[in-house]
Amino acid sequence: MKLPLPKIFNGVQENIKFDPPKLISRDTSCCLRDDEFGRQAVAGINPLSIERLTVFPPVSKLHPSIYGSKQSALEEEHLIGHLDGMSVQKALEENKLFILDYHDMFLPFLNEINTLDDRKAYGTRTILFLTSLGTLKPIAIELSLPPTKSGSASNKQVLTPPVDATAYWLWQLGKAHVCSNDAGAHQLIHHCWWPTLSTPNDLIAILTTIIWITTAQHAALNFGQYPYGGYVPTRPPHMRRLVPNQHDDPDEYANFIREPQQYFLSSLPSFFEATKYMAVIDIISAHSPDEEYIGERKDLLSTWSADTEIVEAFYRFSMEMKKIEKEIEGRNGDSNLRNRYGAGVSPYELLMPSSEPGIKGKNLKNIKTLVLLNGVGQGLGDSVDLGLGIVLPIHLILHIFQSGRSGDEAEGAKVFL
Repeated sequence: MKLPLPKIFNGVQENIKFDPPKLISRDTSCCLRDDEFGRQAVAGINPLSIERLTVFPPVSKLHPSIYGSKQSALEEEHLIGHLDGMSVQKALEENKLFILDYHDMFLPFLNEINTLDDRKAYGTRTILFLTSLGTLKPIAIELSLPPTKSGSASNKQVLTPPVDATAYWLWQLGKAHVCSNDAGAHQLIHHCWWPTLSTPNDLIAILTTIIWITTAQHAALNFGQYPYGGYVPTRPPHMRRLVPNQHDDPDEYANFIREPQQYFLSSLPSFFEATKYMAVIDIISAHSPDEEYIGERKDLLSTWSADTEIVEAFYRFSMEMKKIEKEIEGRNGDSNLRNRYGAGVSPYELLMPSSEPGIKGKNLKNIKTLVLLNGVGQGLGDSVDLGLGIVLPIHLILHIFQSGRSGDEAEGAKVFL
């Protein structure tokens, strides 16, 4: 007998249990605090999008005949009350202003996204201010939609930190849309990489990049997904409603005014969507009990026993990893570092070289790669599995390194993993 999917799901959901993500274990609010929002821009799972603001207001690079005016709706009056007495120009000169800019990235796709059922998005820009404590705080959010067919100019709005209850919930919705943009950029852009291979120098760069992406970058972007994103209200993978606008839809705005929290929650993914998302990031954020971490090789002696130079180099590298781990632990205990220490603040552990099994929000996984030591390696007829489906013959790699670099450069190109 076949049961309808909703009945099956209703029966199963009572038994679906997730461990509380690291974020909710420290703060059970359904909304992300401003200081935590700013902290995650540099110490969360996507530290690659934030940039120093150099031009204000920011300018779009999209074609104005298709996507509307290149001019941002952000103005100095939106920022001036949040700059600790500085002018915008002074804050720019002192490197105090930063931006998360998803305007050009998302705007070309918004018409298609927003015609889908239960999918709504903006192209967002967020301005952040570097405080005297060394922390970032969001001070303005611009929400942009493509121009309408009628040529209406009301496709951009700016939200600023709240001064009353209505502004509070609008601000929370704005931050949720920014986090949704950030989640998309994290998964589709910062997490892919596809190289071009046509010269020896290309291969040198590719090998270096593969090692970086599959260790440090992957750890920073991947293993915090459940600890930071497992509580969907604070980092939704998508949104289902736009921010209400009193002029565009008075009835919708009236519903928001009556029940702002309910409106906020109904803007988030459904329970079923959130559960599926949590299940996926729970799996990919976890470490197995037999995980091998960077600086560890269980087959080191059996594979390289005949080459003491390589074994000694690997041990030196392992000791360096242990020093780095101690350094990270020391920084996480430093009360002067407000982005990783304080009440309710998560320590930054995504680049810790080791981890315990399970979801810990830390670790650099090991990759099997070639130990390049001035041409010393396995037999030249052997191949090296670099992971990611890339297998290269050792003699080719050695030839490329020997022909593509001078002696001093080759010495500097040693890689020990």
